Amino acid sequence: MRRFIPHLILSLLLGLQGIALAQEGILDAATKAEKQGDYATALKLVQPLAEQGNAQAQVLLGRLFQKGTGVARDPSEAERWFRKAADQGNAEAQFRIGWIFYSGPQVPKDYAEARKWFLKAAAQEYVDALYHLGVMYYDGQGVEKNFGEAMKWFQKAADHGDAKGTYNLAAMYENGQGTKKDPEQALALYRKAGECGDADVQFKLGEDFYRGSKATRKDYAEAARWLRKAADQGHAWAQFNLGMLYGFGQGVTKDPAESANWIRKAAEAGLPSAQLRLAQMYEKGQGVPADKTESMRWYRRAAEGGDRKAQSVIQR
Repeated sequence: MRRFIPHLILSLLLGLQGIALAQEGILDAATKAEKQGDYATALKLVQPLAEQGNAQAQVLLGRLFQKGTGVARDPSEAERWFRKAADQGNAEAQFRIGWIFYSGPQVPKDYAEARKWFLKAAAQEYVDALYHLGVMYYDGQGVEKNFGEAMKWFQKAADHGDAKGTYNLAAMYENGQGTKKDPEQALALYRKAGECGDADVQFKLGEDFYRGSKATRKDYAEAARWLRKAADQGHAWAQFNLGMLYGFGQGVTKDPAESANWIRKAAEAGLPSAQLRLAQMYEKGQGVPADKTESMRWYRRAAEGGDRKAQSVIQR
């Protein structure tokens, strides 16, 4: 019988490998379904794997319960699945448990507990954990405020290409926090942060160049370039501010029609400031044909969004 043992072991290993590949394929399909908004399919695919103990599946299932996508929102159930995955050493699950304690309101905020879980995830180089540890040391959340320690964690996040970590690191070089002031290094890092592709960071960078600072000297053309990158990704404030640049001809050729185009995008995204400006443009015929009906429609939408100027127009 001994001569058959290697063959039996080989067959067993091949069988296990086949199971692993099958599970990987199911997980890929479930993740794709989640990204496409097909949450019912994601749930159907992932729940059996999660119940079988697959850590990645448990995290995905936890996300569905956390957001209430495909199932009724249930933060406690989400945490239960995250803990199952975290017990297996899954870094995303460890971070997500930390986030529960960091952000509340599911449980009372507990920065010490959050830090404990962030450190577990950070030990596996999980980028969001690296970044948030930097934030905790920068703001003194559950720890002594320590710019040097904050800088260390932001650097680790930046080394992984994290846009927000890189941006915060740039700000520390600009302001001399945890290091000597270095405007040139700050500017290089600001640009690197923008190139990471994060729309929020690109918007901030556009604002920095618009206002000017020690590192980012006032440069309307550069401001427009970064705002456009964010606007192209659907960032409503970037769309609105880019539209205003076209309206005033700052950093771009003055173009009322292009101004209206970008401001309309922001208005349709639900930004009250953009809705107010679009109402004014229809009222005065700036970049669009004058149209009192359309103007009042946008004034009403801005007013419903809480804009006081629009509300005063509606109340006349």
